[in-house]
Formats: sequence, structure tokens, C-alpha cells
Amino acid sequence: MYDALARFPPLPPPQTSTRAHTLPAMDSLTRRVCVDGSSGRPLPGLPGDTCPASAAGHSHSAPAHAACVAAGGECIVLRDGFYTVSALSILAGLAILLWLRADLPRLEALPQSAWRAPLGKKPRPAKDKEL
Repeated sequence: MYDALARFPPLPPPQTSTRAHTLPAMDSLTRRVCVDGSSGRPLPGLPGDTCPASAAGHSHSAPAHAACVAAGGECIVLRDGFYTVSALSILAGLAILLWLRADLPRLEALPQSAWRAPLGKKPRPAKDKEL
């Protein structure tokens, strides 16, 4: 039995929208700046929004982070993308709820026979009266 199972490669974990879309959106909506360590003002000569996410472990932004630290600054987060994505997700959920709100009581009132698929029979077209 184990020999038969070994012939099939393991399936990769499914890519969910949480990892595939939400996390990059959070990262792109997060705003970081390089500020002077003593005064807290943005350092001149450095692009303000290029202070990287290297503090979060992103290797692609290490040169910008090093430039900020070399200039005597530190990277701070002005706007965390988590809160923006959370607010947008809540608004999307409320919009879907309001959109479906009118249809849900009607669908709940349908008899169970309306939900069952006919076995071995040709499917009949749905009637507007039932749905």
C-alpha cells in the first residue's frame, strides 16, 4: 500500500488569497520613512518613502536601510498597511452582506427539495417561482 502511495508526488499547499494578495497589499500600503534619530525629522537627501521593510526581513530593501542607518537615521513606520487592509476587508464584507441581505431570507424559506440535485435524472431548468 505504501508503495502505491509513494508513486504520487505530494501536493503543494494551496495558495489562498490571504497569502497571495493580502500580505503584498499590506506591504505596499505600509509607509516607512527614514528620520533623524535625535530630532525625528526626515533626513534630507534620502527619499522619504524608500525606507525599506528590511526591519521586517525583506532582503530586497537592505541597501536603502543601510543608507538610512549610515546617514544617522532610523526607519519608522508612519502608516501600517495592516489597518488599511483590515478596514477595506471589513467594508468589503459589509458590502457583500448588504448585497446578499435581500436574498438570504428568500433562499432560507425554500423547501429542502429545491436544494436537492436529482439523481439519475436530467436536470430541469430552474423556475423563477421556486428561486
